[in-house]
Amino acid sequence: MTGDITQVVQFFPELSTFQINQLNTLGQLLREWNTRINLISRKDIDHVYEHHILYSLAPAKFIAFNPGEKVLDVGTGGGLPGLPLAVFWPDTLFHLIDRTGKKIKTVREMAHKLALKNVTVEQTAVEEHHLLYNYVLGRGITRFRDFVRMVRHNLMVTPARPSGNGIIYLKGGDVEPEVRKMPCPVKIISLSDYFSGTYFGTKKIIYCPAGKWIKER
Repeated sequence: MTGDITQVVQFFPELSTFQINQLNTLGQLLREWNTRINLISRKDIDHVYEHHILYSLAPAKFIAFNPGEKVLDVGTGGGLPGLPLAVFWPDTLFHLIDRTGKKIKTVREMAHKLALKNVTVEQTAVEEHHLLYNYVLGRGITRFRDFVRMVRHNLMVTPARPSGNGIIYLKGGDVEPEVRKMPCPVKIISLSDYFSGTYFGTKKIIYCPAGKWIKER
């Protein structure tokens, strides 16, 4: 087994002891549940802290969610990135959705074990989910252009704020072809600017701020 919670703490020294314990427990729960249901590639489970929990926390390096804001995690799978971010921002409300009932049941159980009062989960497709959120999250489930098309109906049009609200998408590889001629002014954040290690060499966050384009649904 390789990797532990120190791979997360070194990049987020502001985490409290309670949050560190929650994230450490999350890593253990993911390993345990992964023996029963395929939440994470079994070839990758030994890297759960670096490749999944730390990666999920990446948005915290460039944006801040406010207390009471609502965040939708689409295609959450094993609760990623929603659960780590809910630990980081305990006063922000996270709603995690996925099509697969077994995964949603597992995520609900993990959220309960972590005592996360700011997390709700639901088995549904995003196309059938019509509530509005300050932010919409995704992690490499499709091309970014297609993701924006899928979730734009869930994004609030809110007054401008310093950190902005919008769509936050985690993806690896060459993302430039996916963001050409987008309806919003896309920003690409290279995670190698924040995290060391070869894993993050090609990892990116694609950020699409909300704006007038949302009204053109």
